Amino acid sequence: MQTIVQKYAPSALIGIWPTNLVYRQLNNLYNRELRNDGDLHVPFSRTAQISRFPLISLPTLWNTLPPELSIIRNKIEFKNKIKLYLMDQLPDETICSRLFCPACNIPNNNEN
Repeated sequence: MQTIVQKYAPSALIGIWPTNLVYRQLNNLYNRELRNDGDLHVPFSRTAQISRFPLISLPTLWNTLPPELSIIRNKIEFKNKIKLYLMDQLPDETICSRLFCPACNIPNNNEN
């Protein structure tokens, strides 16, 4: 998505997701300044199955990123910062709900 938004992607992919402002201008909708003008336009999906398709899920995920990440133009810098952002979103402790999870149920050699 970063390469598409920053216009580094092939020309066939550029323009698939216009911003909300451009979408409203193209469709002659109301001409007011709104708070989500810079967000990508997410097409309407009637079912949950359709909303999982990339045409809808990718701009939805992109719009949830903080603005300081979405404006980064350098690919390597974006990759490093998005990795740190996603790692910070993980919980500190994971609770495994599998009954016989091999990773959680490793026997301790000191118990014998």
